[in-house]
Amino acid sequence: MGFFDKVKEAAGSAAAAVSEGAKNASSKVNDFTEKSKLNKEIKAEETKINNFYMEMGKKIFEENTQAPAGFEEQFAGIKAAQEKISSLNEQLIAVDGFINCEKCGAKIKPDQPFCQCCGAKVEVPAASAAPAASAAVNTVSCPSCGKVVPAGQPFCDGCGTKLESAAAPAAEAPAENNSAE
Repeated sequence: MGFFDKVKEAAGSAAAAVSEGAKNASSKVNDFTEKSKLNKEIKAEETKINNFYMEMGKKIFEENTQAPAGFEEQFAGIKAAQEKISSLNEQLIAVDGFINCEKCGAKIKPDQPFCQCCGAKVEVPAASAAPAASAAVNTVSCPSCGKVVPAGQPFCDGCGTKLESAAAPAAEAPAENNSAE
């Protein structure tokens, strides 16, 4: 029976080695998982710091008419980028006939005093002159100012009033809406 005892002993050693290997692998997986979790938390905190830096920088820029010492290049870069954005927005208005609401980003006509999506006051660049848009077929009248606006619009683009019955078309449509399309 010496042969079977040797086989049994070898099997026991192999099982112990496999068990030890599994424990080591499990430990390494746990270590990797813990490292990944810690690295993710570090990245989240670094992102928070960067957001605070950006907020501080924006506040410093907005509160200073002249660049503080050491920040002249950054101030000049921001001002140049703002001028370029303004120029591009004017070109976009000329091509598209619409501007974007500064609050919600919705496309709006430059002659509207208020956004039809969020009700924010529309600030239009002085140089922009957009073509008049064609009137909508289904319209409602604003209960506050009486302006006729497209049905389904949540806010009046004339006065900013929230339109409760925006989905219901007005009983009477303006005469210009009776033309064939």
